[in-house]
Amino acid sequence: MKKSILLLMLCACFSFTMHAQEDAEWLEEEEEIIPIKYPMFIGLSFQTLLPQSTFGENMTQPGYGGQLEYLVNLNQSPLYAGFASSLANFGNEVYDFTDPQGFDLKWKTNSVLWSSHLMLRFEPKMTFPIQPYLSGQFGFNHFFTATRLVDPEIDDNPLERFVDDKSWSASYGGSFGILIPFDKGWRSMLDIRATYLKGGESSFYTKKQEAYTITEDSLDAFDLVSSSSVDILGLQIGVLFFIE
Repeated sequence: MKKSILLLMLCACFSFTMHAQEDAEWLEEEEEIIPIKYPMFIGLSFQTLLPQSTFGENMTQPGYGGQLEYLVNLNQSPLYAGFASSLANFGNEVYDFTDPQGFDLKWKTNSVLWSSHLMLRFEPKMTFPIQPYLSGQFGFNHFFTATRLVDPEIDDNPLERFVDDKSWSASYGGSFGILIPFDKGWRSMLDIRATYLKGGESSFYTKKQEAYTITEDSLDAFDLVSSSSVDILGLQIGVLFFIE
């Protein structure tokens, strides 16, 4: 009798163990096939901004900078929502001069554009090795001119510093781009795109065409351009990462 009871107990334990193992394997399979409902991505890119229309007539040199963006997929649909923020330098002018006391100094002036936009991206479902997309965006532009008076021997510590930042305007436009995966799971991708942004009226500084001698205010060496729309063609290349 005892042997029969012991045998039954061993069979019950073995059966329970097998069922538990099957349940665990089933749960693992379920976890593997359940997709992430709102996958998130973060992107970093280098950009070249080419002035267009009247902005191109006034700003003769392109802007160079970078962009950071964040995207969330909307419930496993082809749509993504997010935001992007970028910073680009449209000029790095340096003027050497000697002050009345005989010291050799430099005025360094940078015209900078800061932009931030809300984004909505559409990625059609495809089986190609690349993924094209279209996106629309709306946000703002902010032009500012930063100026520093420096001693060439101690360039890291400016003697004077000031910023002219009075220019804000709305901005909207669209992009066409392609994603090229670095891995089979599309967890990291090369992102190449072209963007056209139409901006509102802004004021900014451009370098005077004629020769100019620095006296006191370095901004006197620039022309203040007012009531010029900031229309830009942006070319970007970067990397987009899936966030766990």
